[in-house]
Amino acid sequence: MTDGIVVSLIAVLLVLISLGLCWLFAALGAGRIKRNHFVGIRIPSTLRSDAAWYAGHRAARGPSLLGSALSVLPAIGSAFTVDRTHIVFILAWVLLVVGGVMAGAIAAHRAAAVAG
Repeated sequence: MTDGIVVSLIAVLLVLISLGLCWLFAALGAGRIKRNHFVGIRIPSTLRSDAAWYAGHRAARGPSLLGSALSVLPAIGSAFTVDRTHIVFILAWVLLVVGGVMAGAIAAHRAAAVAG
């Protein structure tokens, strides 16, 4: 495979991951996924009770959705780069996803601590 095809496949994969994360964060924030030990923000404060789980994920919905939705932009941008500049777009994608998840986890912790 040529480099262009590989970069395009990576871009498609990143877009699909971003969209999957958007769906997951929306489902968690809407309360469609019950408290579990596999999916969600699994920190001690959100696992304390069902009320804390739902309050935490409702609070995390905004920042997490924002980060994952914005991460679609550098994912698409990476498909249209030349040389090795796609690495910058991939790093931007990682920063947006991780930043959104971290901001969501902080919001979830604060909301879950209040909900008890």
